[in-house]
Amino acid sequence: MFTDECTVFVEAGRGGGGSASLHSEPYKPRGGPDGGNGGRGGSIVFEVARGIHDLSWMADHPHQRARPGGSGRSARRDGASAKDLVIQVPDGTMVFDEDGPLADLVGEGARVVVARGGRLFRTEWISRTLSRMSNSTLLGTDPFWRRQGKTGC
Repeated sequence: MFTDECTVFVEAGRGGGGSASLHSEPYKPRGGPDGGNGGRGGSIVFEVARGIHDLSWMADHPHQRARPGGSGRSARRDGASAKDLVIQVPDGTMVFDEDGPLADLVGEGARVVVARGGRLFRTEWISRTLSRMSNSTLLGTDPFWRRQGKTGC
């Protein structure tokens, strides 16, 4: 069945959590912080593709969610960033959100980020003098986007 208008609920991935860990070795009493940063969450992108002629796939799958970023680990290992979720739409698709028109996708390869993924939790190493142990602080993430919108050809 030909579908030229549908409502889609999208949710971008959250950023991964940072790691607040301390380095530890048997003969190294003041190892200091060694936590890694979290990875970026995946974004949701609409892209015009040649072989797509209607929005029937999106009408059948209205809830789309991108993957979250990976968590940081000890030994300053960063978490993996999630891949963006690319949804193919037909040429001439108009994208709307609660506030009004968001994009008019014309031409093959035209893209719009509908929901931007969350940024990572960052670990900040603060080196102090040897009399005070080094600290590791976790900085917050940017919020990820959660949207409801309409698409139409």
